Amino acid sequence: MKSIRNIAFTTLFTVSAFTCILYSAACNKNNCGSFNCQNGGTCTSDTCACPTGYTGNNCQNAWSTQYLGTYKCTQVCTPAVTSNSWSSTITQDATNGGYTLDISRFGNINLSVVANVVDNNGHITLTASSTTTNTIMGSGTLVVNGSTTTLTINYSTGTGGSACTITMIKQ
Repeated sequence: MKSIRNIAFTTLFTVSAFTCILYSAACNKNNCGSFNCQNGGTCTSDTCACPTGYTGNNCQNAWSTQYLGTYKCTQVCTPAVTSNSWSSTITQDATNGGYTLDISRFGNINLSVVANVVDNNGHITLTASSTTTNTIMGSGTLVVNGSTTTLTINYSTGTGGSACTITMIKQ
């Protein structure tokens, strides 16, 4: 009789433990209806709340992904610097994932600069990049208007240099 009671107790305990585990797994904070929040996002009222650095319905996009691509560039500088239009490419920097970008041929010179993504509102800052004659520093804003993506960067070239605005339109 004692053996049957132990078996019954063990069975009841096992079923209860399994039910609790199953119930808590169903309430996974990253489970958001029919999809899962990614990159550490949490679900609140069937909407993913994304952590800093990520956007999208599932927190699937790093902020920098909206910047990636090839751009047609023009710039205006004071004092004037001769530079016709050119193409630059923005890629994700290997050292800091979603927060850092590399911009090639910045200012129509053979220089790549590094930009840090500040927030998900399209703001960036340029990390100081040096040429043999100047240090380039500045900041910019990405604006998406329909099918046109424009990145406007205001920068200065440091010692005795120019104050410039580059307009970059995504191709």
